Amino acid sequence: MVVLATSLSLGAAVNVVASGVAEAKGVPTALYGVSCPTTSRCIAVGTTVTANYYRKTLVRSWNGTSWSTIASPNPSTAVDSSLSGVSCVSTTSCVAVGSFYDNTTSNTLIESWNGTNWSIITSPPITNSTDSLLAGVSCISTSSCTAVGQYWDGSMYRALIESWNGTTWSTVASPTGTGIGSTYLSGVSCISTTFCTAVGTYFDGNNYPALIESWNGTNWSIATSPPASTSIDSGLFGVSCISISSCTAVGWYYDGTTQKALIESWNGTTWSTVTSLNNANSTSNILTAVSCVAATWCTATGFVYPNGADQSLIESWDGTTWSVLGSPNFQTAFEGDLLGIACNSPTTCVVTGYTIQPQNYFASIAYFAPLAPSTLKVVGGTGKATISWSSPDGVDTRYTATASPGGAHCSSTSTSCVLTGLAAGKTYSISVTATNAVGSATSATPVSVTLSVPLARAELAATGSNVWVLIEGALLLLGLGLITVWKRRNVSI
Repeated sequence: MVVLATSLSLGAAVNVVASGVAEAKGVPTALYGVSCPTTSRCIAVGTTVTANYYRKTLVRSWNGTSWSTIASPNPSTAVDSSLSGVSCVSTTSCVAVGSFYDNTTSNTLIESWNGTNWSIITSPPITNSTDSLLAGVSCISTSSCTAVGQYWDGSMYRALIESWNGTTWSTVASPTGTGIGSTYLSGVSCISTTFCTAVGTYFDGNNYPALIESWNGTNWSIATSPPASTSIDSGLFGVSCISISSCTAVGWYYDGTTQKALIESWNGTTWSTVTSLNNANSTSNILTAVSCVAATWCTATGFVYPNGADQSLIESWDGTTWSVLGSPNFQTAFEGDLLGIACNSPTTCVVTGYTIQPQNYFASIAYFAPLAPSTLKVVGGTGKATISWSSPDGVDTRYTATASPGGAHCSSTSTSCVLTGLAAGKTYSISVTATNAVGSATSATPVSVTLSVPLARAELAATGSNVWVLIEGALLLLGLGLITVWKRRNVSI
């Protein structure tokens, strides 16, 4: 099994490069969750298997150049432990959650990062439960985190919600609606102390519909989740909210024949199902995680199962439709699943997961081509033009503005530059191209500009005994006469 920790810039093209950080050969390893407090710092968590085939916690850190393993503790009584989710509010404050098994019961596990080391934080006890775990966590500050999962109450599984107040973790009551049996929460997203959304699935006595719960600062309530068309069973694995009126949740549904990708959207009032893309040759199309940086931009990760082997899946939302992006599939891999994603911009993300390859276990970095610059603006001058644009691309993108005709160009790593060497009185069409290590994308709509013609001759007019000079709006007093200079070409003096 290959640990897949992939730093990527999103677009149509993709390039997969080995990171050089290898796991021990033959040791199954997986990274389930990732959080990036900055574009150059990420924390990914998961599990690795020991020589006796028990699991232990795994934490990896990305410094903008390479991945490295950070020591993470395991409970002293644990024979098996794993981390499944992580949330960082800064490079010195992260919380990771998961579970551990002590040969008798399965218990929740919470660990904290202070910028130097990881430590285990006391998790609140769950009365009479022999099986509990935390699957996801969301922190908005060092004193406010919410973690979700499930526990066994002796007769069925119940949704588990825990809250951090900066000092201790405590259990928060989760709602149980009429006709709801076992409930499972897989992901959570909070934007404030008064707004969180958690997702999962539940058993209604016959099937497993998707489950959405909402926090208003006082209590949790069950939100209406729209059934996918022809759905028999369904579930949501991940959710990402950017405001109280914009959330996206992803998962799967079963229509009686195949599993298909499920995407649901919150507009501040209701949840609705959004059309997703599915591989027609796959019996499984599953989205496992999603990260949104704007209401008009989200990326979801997961996997499909064509030809008897899992392949990684990445879908992107542009505010109107979802589309499938190029994603890393290892040609010799038997499996390639993407399980987590964290984005700081539409073109700067890190995805995590695992891949199985015979006798080869490693981490990988994937880079995608940038998005096309948009909203071009230009201001003309004398022999030059200042061009600016909007672009969500990451820090590894370089931009080139090109004027036609003539091919004059300027380059920048920011969102503006100055074109020089342009001819007066001429009209130019200017486009901007974004380029990174994988490919390039050019603005769909160029912008035009006609440069002004500088004053070639002056027409003088004397009035009275004083002389003034008016040059492009500047009036100068020269001696005793008034001389006015007009912008007029081919004037003989």
